[in-house]
Amino acid sequence: MIGLIIHTDGGSRGNPGEYQAVIYALEWVKNNITIKQYNNISFFMDSKLVCEQLNGRWKIKQDHLRKLFTEVKRLEVEIGVPVSYTHVLRDKNKRADELLNQVLDTA
Repeated sequence: MIGLIIHTDGGSRGNPGEYQAVIYALEWVKNNITIKQYNNISFFMDSKLVCEQLNGRWKIKQDHLRKLFTEVKRLEVEIGVPVSYTHVLRDKNKRADELLNQVLDTA
């Protein structure tokens, strides 16, 4: 298992930031990992909207999110292993918040 905390330098926040973090992570995986070593990639995220859209359960109504969605799906195809997205409530994900705050404090 590989864990990544993605910080988008404040350029994107909210749902666009969540999509951008997934894109950065998939690009990193594509460029740094021999995928044949893994049989899937799992994301745990606190944006229910992005999670449900990436899982194909909710419609994408905003054009800027649709463009980001398309980029994520393109990268998934290039990587070639199943990718899953799981929603995690922020208050149930305190350790990830602690780690992110450490990164932000040193940036």
